[in-house]
Amino acid sequence: MNEIQRARAVLKILNNTYPKITVPLKSRNVFTLLISVLLSAQCTDVNVNNVTKNIYPKYFKPQHFKKLGRNVKISTKASIYDYGQIEKSANGECVFVFTNTGNQPLNITNAKGSCGCTVPSWRKKDGSSTWAPGESGEIRVRYDTKRVGVINKSVTIQSNAMNSDNITRAKKDSEGKVIGGTSTIRIKGEVKAPKINATPMKPAQGPVNSSE
Repeated sequence: MNEIQRARAVLKILNNTYPKITVPLKSRNVFTLLISVLLSAQCTDVNVNNVTKNIYPKYFKPQHFKKLGRNVKISTKASIYDYGQIEKSANGECVFVFTNTGNQPLNITNAKGSCGCTVPSWRKKDGSSTWAPGESGEIRVRYDTKRVGVINKSVTIQSNAMNSDNITRAKKDSEGKVIGGTSTIRIKGEVKAPKINATPMKPAQGPVNSSE
């Protein structure tokens, strides 16, 4: 008797022994049933059904769960900082707060300003540049306010974040899967020229010689 024959024999015995058995675990296919069985080893069938009822309608194949396995997202409270009108040589530093809203560590590999007058810093105090899921961080941007005129600069951030709403240029692996990319934050405003206080000329003092 080969393996297939043995399997059929076992199924026949089970069907004869339990002709009307019902499975309390709700599933969409054999794969989701397997997932539910594994989950039921840690909790009750009722809890498994409550958790999976919103999952299985959308995720019911191995490839669906594979996509869920790695999810790195960066979310900023604001992507643009407006200085408004500021004086020449004023404090040109602003702060962008971001949060890792994914389920994997966020790693920022680089941040670069669009010109030398815009300098970002993003590393933690300990020098690291990795943020755990749910952890927030800061990108500080220092603008050279000795430059008079309109401020319209950007900072390009390179990271392993994969959320398409923030990523302007995606980085993909050999299978075409997004594994990171670049996102952009911007600063705007205006550095006002200093006021020039002109001193009025005083009239000449003393006698004025006139010739006829």
